[in-house]
Amino acid sequence: GSVAFLIGLYDDIVGIFPSLKMLFFICLAIFCFNFEIKLFPSLPLYISLPFTIFWISGIINAINLIDNMDGLSSGVSSITLCFISYLSFYQGNEVIFTASLALLGACLGFLIFNFYPAKIFMGDSGSLFIGLILSILSLKVAGNATNIFSTLLVPTMLLLFPIFDTTLVTINRILNKTPISKGGVDHTSHRLVGFGISEKRVVILLYFVSI
Repeated sequence: GSVAFLIGLYDDIVGIFPSLKMLFFICLAIFCFNFEIKLFPSLPLYISLPFTIFWISGIINAINLIDNMDGLSSGVSSITLCFISYLSFYQGNEVIFTASLALLGACLGFLIFNFYPAKIFMGDSGSLFIGLILSILSLKVAGNATNIFSTLLVPTMLLLFPIFDTTLVTINRILNKTPISKGGVDHTSHRLVGFGISEKRVVILLYFVSI
């Protein structure tokens, strides 16, 4: 988490090439994998490792990408953490329950000042940190699932909106031959604002979508 924060902080202040930043994410995912943070842990290494790298780096990017409107990323992260807290409590997993509650408290405290009109902003230092921790916690609450389908379904449902938005933007930019890493106004939130809905209402609507 500290490494993700420092990468984001450096990117906020100086700037990092997207390809180098992705390399850092892959290294973080491999590091996590060595500490038994895995997607499909029962499957062979050549299947589990690539999927774990794809999941962790993908969720970090997803949380970073939805940080495009006041209160959106912090609010969606808070909603996800509520459900992770509930699942970990139900499973009797005290470590994950405590960690998810701690981050939930931080996100809610931040959201008070980040909601429209925002007085403070998350930046890459916040979104990369939260994205990494969410990717790990979501895998950990799915760790007790009895089959491969459930192992994938639980974390996917927890983070469905960020995954959907990132997929939509990625496909759209590939079709339009636009760099995926480049900022733009083609996110779900921007599209809804384009329909004439206010920014504040769009964010609240996407909260309900996440729930």
